[in-house]
Amino acid sequence: HPLSLPDKPSIIVLPFTNMSEDPKQEYFSDGLTQDITTDLSKFSNLFVVASNSAFTYKGKPSKVQDIGSALGVRYLLEGTVQKTPERLRINAQLINAATGNHVWAERYDKQLGEVFAVQEDIIQRVVTALAVKVSAAEQHRVSQKETKNMDAYDNYLRAKMVLYDPGKATKEGNAEVRAHLENANRLDPNFSMPFGLLSYTYVREYQNGWSED
Repeated sequence: HPLSLPDKPSIIVLPFTNMSEDPKQEYFSDGLTQDITTDLSKFSNLFVVASNSAFTYKGKPSKVQDIGSALGVRYLLEGTVQKTPERLRINAQLINAATGNHVWAERYDKQLGEVFAVQEDIIQRVVTALAVKVSAAEQHRVSQKETKNMDAYDNYLRAKMVLYDPGKATKEGNAEVRAHLENANRLDPNFSMPFGLLSYTYVREYQNGWSED
């Protein structure tokens, strides 16, 4: 049975599709999707479906009406990402799940280093289109970015891709995650999120007996 719709606006951010020629760039589109989901969830007057549920639809053609009915959401945000060493092209569109009509859509063609500005603009366009009431504190939390160092952010996203890959839940995979996170921390020592994941690599190492220490 479909879930009942919450009183406040509700949205699911579907995994953005990697349109780059290199399929290995998928870590970037997935990371972008998760970051947008996290930022939207900071608004108390917006109901946001968790990334775990959203990623069950990755690579599976589904009607927006079916997704909205199954998860009890009124709106879907979807898009595509094309990343090159210098440029970033993102298409994003907000869809009414009941009608299938577009509420808002935008195309971005930016320098790669402007990815954070693009994320913030997408967030602002969505909350404006949905008339979400936003407090000053919520606005401040969303505008505060963990890092402005693109290479540090890229290493962080690569680490998450390996960390959540079931096929790389190995001693070697754990070491690969740690190497990316240590690179991120070296590039920006004030970027806190890699430190959190880095601590987990030691927990996982202990739990699996991958270290003699």
